[in-house]
Amino acid sequence: MNKSIENNFDYKSFFQSIRGRVLAARVNYSRLANREANNLYWFIGKTIVENQEKQGWGANLLIINKIKDVKAREYYLQAVVEMGWTRNILALQIDSQAYERHCLENKTHNFEQALPKYLAEQADPKQLELEILKKMDFSPA
Repeated sequence: MNKSIENNFDYKSFFQSIRGRVLAARVNYSRLANREANNLYWFIGKTIVENQEKQGWGANLLIINKIKDVKAREYYLQAVVEMGWTRNILALQIDSQAYERHCLENKTHNFEQALPKYLAEQADPKQLELEILKKMDFSPA
């Protein structure tokens, strides 16, 4: 009787069919798992970048990577804090060489010609720096 059942039913193709379905299910499961893992990694990366920007790390990394001069780094770090520059604004300022324009160029002014003497003295950056130092009791000897 067993022989007749085996003859009427093709076990080999039956098991191959089941095996094919199992393999297809494994492939689909792997694809789904990989897609979900990729979505998770993208989410983690996006969250890290957003937090870096909120915490200023994006700005810090930009300064570290683009600026080698210590004084220039200090200038940009201070400017980010004082002026509230975003990372994008900082990048624009670095590209436009803000440090070089603000700190390294010898600038002239016409305060003495254009303003009354008492205002010209108040507006002179060197005079302002001396007044600040005196107030902080760090006046030069």
